[in-house]
Amino acid sequence: MNLTGEQFDEVQVVFLKVIKGRVYFAEDANERKPLCGSPDRIKPSHRFPQPIAPTCTECPYSPWNGMEPPVCNETYNLLGVMVDLGLPFWWSVKSTAIAPTKRFLSAIALRARLGKNLFDAQATLRSQLVAMPGKKYHVPAYTLTWLKDSSLYRELYEQYAHEE
Repeated sequence: MNLTGEQFDEVQVVFLKVIKGRVYFAEDANERKPLCGSPDRIKPSHRFPQPIAPTCTECPYSPWNGMEPPVCNETYNLLGVMVDLGLPFWWSVKSTAIAPTKRFLSAIALRARLGKNLFDAQATLRSQLVAMPGKKYHVPAYTLTWLKDSSLYRELYEQYAHEE
C-alpha cells in the first residue's frame, strides 16, 4: 500500500541506487518505533533528533556480541521508480526481507562486468507469504528483466544520486 492508500498485487519498478543502513527500534514491544537509524552505517540520520551516539561505531547497539547480531538492525534502502507512474519511492527492507533482496542485487552485480547498472534492470516486485509452524510472514519476491534502453533511468539516477 502506498501513502495514498492504493494497493498493488505487484509493481513494475526500476531501482536507481541502494544504501545499506541500520535502524534501532524501541525495546518495548508496544512501541515498535525507530529510535535511531543510519542511512550509511556510519553516522545517525538527521531524521532522529536524539541519536544514541555521534557515530555508529560509538553506539552500544551496533557491535556483534559473539554470535549474536547487533540490536541495531541491518537495513537496505533502495531508491526506485514505479515504471507505470514514474513516481520515485524509497523501498526499505530489513530482517527476513534482506536475503531475497541480496539475491536480487547479486543477480545484477553479476552483470556489472558487462557494464550493467542497477537502473538497467526492471523488477516485478511482489509479496510472497512464508508459512512456518507457528509463524507467517511476507518477503519480497523480485523478477528481473533487462531493459533495452535505460537512458531515462540513468538520467533519474544522476538527478537523485545524492538523495538520502
